[in-house]
Parts: sequence; structure tokens; C-alpha cells
Amino acid sequence: MISKPTWIKLAELQMNLSTFIMRQWIKEEGYRVWSTQQALTRLYLDKATLIWNGNAVSGHEELNKFFEMLPSSEFQVNVLDCQPVHEQATQGQTTVLVVTSGTVKFDGDKQRYFNQNFLLTAQATPTNTVWKIASDCFRFQDWAS
Repeated sequence: MISKPTWIKLAELQMNLSTFIMRQWIKEEGYRVWSTQQALTRLYLDKATLIWNGNAVSGHEELNKFFEMLPSSEFQVNVLDCQPVHEQATQGQTTVLVVTSGTVKFDGDKQRYFNQNFLLTAQATPTNTVWKIASDCFRFQDWAS
């Protein structure tokens, strides 16, 4: 039997690690906090940018204002995938690209399909590693009625 080259083993390890990180983050942080907009800003880096249906929102203060104006919501994630981002593209910062889609229902509105891609990046603290969103792109996948 021919053993796998080291680079393939490393790539598989990175994929497994990024999948683990993404699942843990989604379970512990991600979509469960969407129903409480006040908690959303803490998921983002201070200088993060959110593109919401083509409209850019950057920085904690602007993100906080944006999230406060959103009505309560319920998300159903149907598809979730992730890939490690090569360190050459992130200046050595450990980063995972998360791609997701599903449905969302905002209070007072009908259920809509969405697609979201975001970059999670590792932020070291004195006691542990915290994963924060560096860049986020959210789009509805259907027409508003």
C-alpha cells in the first residue's frame, strides 16, 4: 500500500480541524445568538465588515447600530461547509472560511432563503483562543414580496 504524501495528510488534518472549529463555533456562538441582536457584535472583530445584501457595515459601532434595527429572527441552517484559508492569504493568521445557507424568518416577515459566507479568525487571549468574524457576506436568495 502506498502511503499518502505528507502534504496530503497535512491538508486532511487542516480540513478536519477547520470542520471541528466551525461546528463548535456554530454550536456555541453562531446562529443561536441571532435572536438577541445585542450579543451579535461580540462575534465580530473590532474592524470587521458585514456585507448585508450588498450594503457594507464596518466596525463595532456601526455593526451594533445595524443589528439593533433588525427584528428578532429564527434561523434554520440547511447547509454548512468550511475550508481552512491558506496562511499566505491571511499573514499567518489561523482562519476558516464558513459557507452556509438555509432559511430565516424575521418577526413580521415571511420565511426567506439566505446564503452566508464568513471568515472566522483565531484571536489569542491570555486564557484561550476566541474565534471572531473578520468578514461576513449575507444575502437573501429570493425576492422580497
